[in-house]
Amino acid sequence: MMNALNSDDTHIMEHIFLVSQSKEDIRVAKGLKMEDVRRLLDVVEFVQKLDTLPEECPRLQDLYQTLDEVLNPLPPSLPLVDGMTVGSKTPFKTSGSSDIFQGVRNGKVVALKRMRALRDGPCNVLPRVHREALTWVKLHHQYILPLIGIYREPSSLTLYMVSPWVEGGTTVEHLTDLKSTGTVDVLHVNRLLFQIAQGIQYLHSQPEKIVHGDLRGRNVLVAKDGSARIIDFGYSRSSVASIHLSRGGGSIRWMAPELVNDHPSVQTFASDVYAFGCLCAELYTLKDPFSNIPHEYRVVRDILQGKRPERPTENPLMTDGLWEFVNTCWLEKPAARPSADILVSEMRVAAESH
Repeated sequence: MMNALNSDDTHIMEHIFLVSQSKEDIRVAKGLKMEDVRRLLDVVEFVQKLDTLPEECPRLQDLYQTLDEVLNPLPPSLPLVDGMTVGSKTPFKTSGSSDIFQGVRNGKVVALKRMRALRDGPCNVLPRVHREALTWVKLHHQYILPLIGIYREPSSLTLYMVSPWVEGGTTVEHLTDLKSTGTVDVLHVNRLLFQIAQGIQYLHSQPEKIVHGDLRGRNVLVAKDGSARIIDFGYSRSSVASIHLSRGGGSIRWMAPELVNDHPSVQTFASDVYAFGCLCAELYTLKDPFSNIPHEYRVVRDILQGKRPERPTENPLMTDGLWEFVNTCWLEKPAARPSADILVSEMRVAAESH
């Protein structure tokens, strides 16, 4: 194995692939000195970034994750769960950065979220799991999906974030189903938005001042009783942290203008509020914001020119009062936008109106 640390570039990939295919070598790797683990980790990371690397190298990723966990063990505040049975190896749903699987734990159906290596940094799975899970595990609110814990699959050492399974799908899927049967109305949409606003208020009121960072319809599920469950804290952060966004963080069509300009700003409470306004339009139209614009570079241009999503014109119809309020969420200056407390106040009125 140590040959992999001292080989020239011509043979590095061959050595690392041989190591990654051997369970015994992977086991031995865990017992190396910390300095050697770090050196081997650097070599694996180098190999993962080679242009000649095949797209699917699960064993290589297992080796990297094993070494990374030696250097960066799971924080003790993240509970490990057992008694898990993972269902199909085919994801139930996929996104650009993760796969969702269905599993069973203690007789109950659960969701397992597995982070996927990103193209711009294939060796970044473990830090992303840590970051999202450390935020998620502290959240306890009726409209936020709870994190049960972390499951490490014995056969592959793959890490999953485990949460309750939610039957109703995303808000857009749920409302689309209701619309197809003619049973969706303004109050139904507004009650969901009121619940989401309460979840955002909870996040913003935490001691860490948590910003969600990717608020949109696909990141809110609907439970069996019809209530909202906010999910996906991969872009969440403390508003006091000095983390800056590129255009790759979050979803362009829901992004505030200060996040898509040439000098991207930091995610804030105000950018969450802007996204909430976009979510209002999305749930009324069941379409992405700026759905009439196919190319995202044009969406960015329009946002920076002060344009905003169009007013919903189909049933259920958004009231003049709610449309006026949504436009305050989209004000150019972040400080001029309403707070999460005002979101809750305004949406309470909308949800209780007849």
